[in-house]
Amino acid sequence: MTRLSSHLLSRRAFMTQASLAMAGARLAHARSIGGPYVLPARARQSTASFFPDMYSPDALRTIATAAMDAARAAGAAYADIRCSDRRILNVGSSLPEAGPSPRIDFDVAFHVRARVGGAWASISGRDCTSDAAVQATRTATTTAKGSAAVIRPLWEMVPAPVVTGEWTTPVKIDPFDVTPDEHAGLFMAYVNVGQRLLDSHVIPHFVWEAETRVFASTEGSLVTQHLKRAVPIIYLQAETQLDAFRNGVLFNPWQGLRPCSAGFETIIGPEIQEAVKAELEDFKRLLRFPLAPLEDVGRFEAILDGASVGRIVGETLSPSLELRRVLGFDADGEGTSFLAPPDAILGQPLFSPQLTLTADRSMPHYGAAQWDDEGVATRTVPLITKGVVVDYCSTRATAGALASWYAKTKQPLAAQGTAVAWGPTRDPIGCASQLTITPGAAGTTVDTMTRQITNGVIVRSVVDVQSDPQLSGGAMWPNMVFEVKRGQITRRLQGVGVQFNTKSLWKNLKIVGDDSTTQNALRTRWLDPWVDKSRLPILAPAVLLSQLDLIRRSAR
Repeated sequence: MTRLSSHLLSRRAFMTQASLAMAGARLAHARSIGGPYVLPARARQSTASFFPDMYSPDALRTIATAAMDAARAAGAAYADIRCSDRRILNVGSSLPEAGPSPRIDFDVAFHVRARVGGAWASISGRDCTSDAAVQATRTATTTAKGSAAVIRPLWEMVPAPVVTGEWTTPVKIDPFDVTPDEHAGLFMAYVNVGQRLLDSHVIPHFVWEAETRVFASTEGSLVTQHLKRAVPIIYLQAETQLDAFRNGVLFNPWQGLRPCSAGFETIIGPEIQEAVKAELEDFKRLLRFPLAPLEDVGRFEAILDGASVGRIVGETLSPSLELRRVLGFDADGEGTSFLAPPDAILGQPLFSPQLTLTADRSMPHYGAAQWDDEGVATRTVPLITKGVVVDYCSTRATAGALASWYAKTKQPLAAQGTAVAWGPTRDPIGCASQLTITPGAAGTTVDTMTRQITNGVIVRSVVDVQSDPQLSGGAMWPNMVFEVKRGQITRRLQGVGVQFNTKSLWKNLKIVGDDSTTQNALRTRWLDPWVDKSRLPILAPAVLLSQLDLIRRSAR
């Protein structure tokens, strides 16, 4: 018995070491390919050891400086470059009960832009060397010169201070210093919380990102940022026999974890597992209400939970406030904006005075950084204040379109630090990396708002929002809708959809819940089939709308 156990342990150790060696060999050979690669879940060495060595900051700065020297010599009026070495750890599973399959991706790339006579050209590459970056810069400058002969600039780039320095996201525990075994152990601890509750499941999915990004410009800016981002998500899954037969399984994202700029400390602690259990039990309590079809369509008073409010903001107001889209530069792509033209929109009371929306890249928000991807210092940017649109997300190249508004409000014309390059090979665009709706007065909870409804509904967990190309209206499909009569929940409604006009929806905002009702929604857009995507978390409180248009959802 002892001899057999010893043999099994030795064989297991051999297989583990062999797997590690093979994984390391593949990664060393494929430094520029990027993955994804699946790691041994029980490996007991740091996750970072499975990645190739990162480029040193000095090496990236040397590449960036050489490219900017080439841009000046080639005659660019302005040029900038972003050099990036990025790695991603994805801890998830299609079958959580069997444990996670940790996957890693990595990428090193540069992206250079050149401006001549108001015309732009940009080139990216994954051969991250000084020679490749210099050649790309010369080509971009030559291309911009050719375009300048036929393109007239609409406005000049707004000025920005020259900046130099280095910044690092503060984290307590670097997730890449944690072993795959520890990642897997915590993953299964969350799964076991659901297994202890009948007909319930907890489905964790943790994404960790680390990136060294260098920005340089021909104006003399040179900054280095070491960025850490966490996207921890836990889905709560519960079902009743009726749900399994008619509606399938119902999901509800747990709100205790949110995308942020932080480390492994975000998801550890027994109190988190207890909170997940309590939330799952409450979720199951709601599912015990009798299920009935929607009988009457039309307009009803409605409470939207924070996650639903955030989802709607992410699909309507957020893209509507991206200046590039407002100016029509995306008209043949994603679409235009109902918040156009700026001179007719800015300063007008378009929405309920209860609505205040801000963009923020300060810690610990997702996308926190000292400087944006044009080297501009980041700051909190009010976009809608008490129902009035007061600004858009812009870049140095587009902010000139707001000159008359800034002059009218006696503000200096400047970029606000909202230029974001979502991938290492992409131009920066003006957009938010985190949005927040300001909560209402303390004590304004979902329960207090429910007691004010005579005949209405509570909408929870909107799973899909579809808008027209102008973002002026659309439809959404909630996961759960509860009927409210005389201040009490009576039953859960089946087959409910919502149609909306965006302006009317936000004009009908009557009451905004307090901070305790704030939840997170995550808007994700894939930018290419592999690793480039934009993630936009929106923190939003629950709201009470004076009316919401309910429609019947066709059976699927």
